[in-house]
Amino acid sequence: SPSFAASTTLSPLCSSATATDSSASASGFKAPQPEIDRRRNLAIISHPDSGKTTMTEKLLLYGGAIQQAGAVRQKAEQRATASDFMEMEKERGISISSTVMNFDYGDLRV
Repeated sequence: SPSFAASTTLSPLCSSATATDSSASASGFKAPQPEIDRRRNLAIISHPDSGKTTMTEKLLLYGGAIQQAGAVRQKAEQRATASDFMEMEKERGISISSTVMNFDYGDLRV
């Protein structure tokens, strides 16, 4: 499990939210700061057929969220991907819809 020292410097693209962020909702609810600090958000955006689904499956596998990564182009012994859930996505090996997934990785929520 990863350990991130308090002194770890993160890229501005990877930095966590800070107490000065306006993270309160319209109802006035504000998430606890420790929960905000442990969150990491990733977006995988690219042209068609560039490996976005494969990368998503690997993140889920290495993060421990799934036990076996699926394959976009399936052979008989391979399982379907977790992120492609529509029948057309499964049949054609393409991603049509957006997928949002999260999992715990050590002390972080990815």
